[in-house]
Amino acid sequence: MRNKLIVVLMFVISAPLGRAQVSGNAFLGYSFADEGSSTGGIVNGNRIALNGWNASIEIKPTRWVGVVADFSGHYGSGKQSFTEPTVFFLYDAHEHEFLFGPRVSATFGRIHPFGEALLGVGLVSLTNGGVALNGSNNSFAAAFGGGVDYKIAKLIGLRVQGDYIRTDFFSIAQNNFRLSTGVILRF
Repeated sequence: MRNKLIVVLMFVISAPLGRAQVSGNAFLGYSFADEGSSTGGIVNGNRIALNGWNASIEIKPTRWVGVVADFSGHYGSGKQSFTEPTVFFLYDAHEHEFLFGPRVSATFGRIHPFGEALLGVGLVSLTNGGVALNGSNNSFAAAFGGGVDYKIAKLIGLRVQGDYIRTDFFSIAQNNFRLSTGVILRF
């Protein structure tokens, strides 16, 4: 009798869960990052423009709120002056962010605006001709922003997204802007 009661209880508990449908989306696209610090660029130089990619996946347990995992990579070159403005060296920068957090959204026909607050880690690597400059560095990263999804078809859409990203590479505060655009797949 006890085993039958446990089976019935498990069925009663799991039946509503089987009807619950979790939705979400996956995004992949081009990303532009304007990198800089309170004293200039990543390594005390001019601001640097980096190009790269942005990908995210969002799981929406409710209609209005989702949980996001956001990953991005940006790459580019800059120049650094230490003592004299006419003496500088070139460097290549590779920066990656791994961010997680909540996203709130709404739906107005084909338009889906959203806002997000993400926390995670950023990694940067600076090289000159393959030789590491200051090595690599990691930092706590925080991103605040939002965007708009445009529904093209039932499962496919386009996204435009902008984020303010704060990092502290090499103990220097960076105030960065990231603009991303690409394709979303809804599920």
